[in-house]
Order: sequence, then C-alpha cells, then structure tokens
Amino acid sequence: MIKQIFSYKIAVLTFLFLVACQPKESLLIGDTTCSPPCWRGITPGVTSDWEALEILATISEVEWQPIPTLVTADNKQNYVGRLFKDGYKERNFSIHFHNGIVSALEFGFGGNVRFEEMIQYLGEPEQISVFSGWGDAQYLHVTLLYPQQGYSITYFEIRSLSNGFVEIHPKMRITRVIYFEPSLYEELLDRMLIRSFSIEFIKEYITDWRGYGSYPYIDVN
Repeated sequence: MIKQIFSYKIAVLTFLFLVACQPKESLLIGDTTCSPPCWRGITPGVTSDWEALEILATISEVEWQPIPTLVTADNKQNYVGRLFKDGYKERNFSIHFHNGIVSALEFGFGGNVRFEEMIQYLGEPEQISVFSGWGDAQYLHVTLLYPQQGYSITYFEIRSLSNGFVEIHPKMRITRVIYFEPSLYEELLDRMLIRSFSIEFIKEYITDWRGYGSYPYIDVN
C-alpha cells in the first residue's frame, strides 16, 4: 500500500514537472490569421477602435482583468491594455489608438524569445538604436526598427557597460514587440525607444542595421 501511494506521488510529481517544462507557445510568432503588422485581424492604420475592441472580446487567450487605460481630454481612449493567460510567451499587450483608428499593437514578453526567433519571423531589420542610461542601475536598451514594414523589437537589460560598444547577438532576449502604422513612425518613436527626448535627439542614435556584431551605444544621461 505504501509503495502504491509512493508510486502515485512520484507519477503525479513527474506529470507536473513535464507539464511545467513544456515549451510555451507564442501568440505572435507564426500567427496565421493575417500577416504582420496585422494580428488576429487587427491592423494598425486600418482597424477602427470599436472594431478592435470587438475583436479583442473574441480572443480566448486574453485575461479580462484590464490594465488601466489612458484617456484623452475628449474622453477617448489612447489605448486599452490586457494580460494574456498563463502558458504563452507573451505576457501582455496593448492596443493604441490615433483619431479613432488603431495606430499600434504592443506586446510584452517575459524574456523567453530571442532576437534570432523574431528576426526569422519578421525578417532582417532596417535600423537599430542602442543606448544606455541610469535608473537605479545602468541599463542597456536595444531596439531593432522596421520603419517601412511597421515593426520594432526591443531588448532591455540591467547591465554594466564601459567601453562605448556592445555586442549585439542572436541570443539576446526580447522584452517587447510593437506593430505600428508606418506613416506614424516618427510620432511613435518615443514609445518604441525612450520617452522625454525630442525626435531630433532620438534620431541621432538610430543607425543602419549591419547584422549581428559590435555597435556603439549612446549614453543618454
């Protein structure tokens, strides 16, 4: 009897371990409902705010505890945010609006997708921005930009830097992907990169993508 109970417990623990070790599914990579920058039928620059909210209500992977929303002076929503259910590589996302039309879709990741996976899905980026700054500690912020197609991929990490250059490699874990309307590229740059700086300043640390390798970073402090 004791052996049976012990064997049962081992079987349960083994099952739970195997379930926990299952690779998480990505809701973004390989989505077949439409092509980027469209996701699940929501297309920046095309889909209206009310259409997007109707589609959002049908997506079963979304939790219905909303992230707080911002509103404009005329009480129109700037964006609506939601959390994804457990078991997916994406943790949360938000839909941003501009004049009643979706302007951007922003996806937050938990560090389990790498540059190489997203580049394989979206293709080679056109540009890159690399900068460092200080909060409680020094950080590195890298964004791969696709201004003509309407995507961006971001890596962010707390780390020490010293020599003015940083190695960009395929294993870097991404924290955010944004799909956007290309005509609003400059308007959305502060969201894709860093806020509180002018567009002119932001453009100074955007350079052409040369593939993986060493890139200079700019200290924004």
